[in-house]
Amino acid sequence: MQIEFDMEYAIAIIGISLQREREREKKRKRKRKRKKKSELCKGIDIKRSI
Repeated sequence: MQIEFDMEYAIAIIGISLQREREREKKRKRKRKRKKKSELCKGIDIKRSI
């Protein structure tokens, strides 16, 4: 019984760590998209000023 419980516990920990890594990757991608958008906005502002 104890061995089975330990295995389930280990699997749960691995699953949680994988979820956290995925969330971090999503946040990084969002930040990259924001940077690209801000660069595009700057380009549009320059065109408007001209």
